[in-house]
Amino acid sequence: MSDETWEPRSEYDPEVEFNVGDLYHPCASCKTQEQADSHFEALVRYHMASNDLGRQRAESAVKQNIGYWAGYFGRETAARMHRLFRCAHPIFGRFEEGDGNWPTPGEAIGAGRAAGGEERP
Repeated sequence: MSDETWEPRSEYDPEVEFNVGDLYHPCASCKTQEQADSHFEALVRYHMASNDLGRQRAESAVKQNIGYWAGYFGRETAARMHRLFRCAHPIFGRFEEGDGNWPTPGEAIGAGRAAGGEERP
């Protein structure tokens, strides 16, 4: 998945239904704290309006979603997303640039099975 596909936004219309990619893929394109903060605010406002959430709950949901979405990208992009959006992957934690905290494919599959309640090895 390319990290240059969609540009960050400063606003989302709560009357429009967006898919998860429309909302979170632009996070991978953020290169500065200013871009990330603006896009984060747009996501929080969208979730507050479209899902009738309070600010704290919307911020928490957005951070969890960004943290998870970052796992679909390479290490550099994922680490940048976690740093700029001050978030972490909900299962594997925060990816840091240059650290070894990156799950192997087997670990990722095992964690997914465990989270889904599947007992198979």
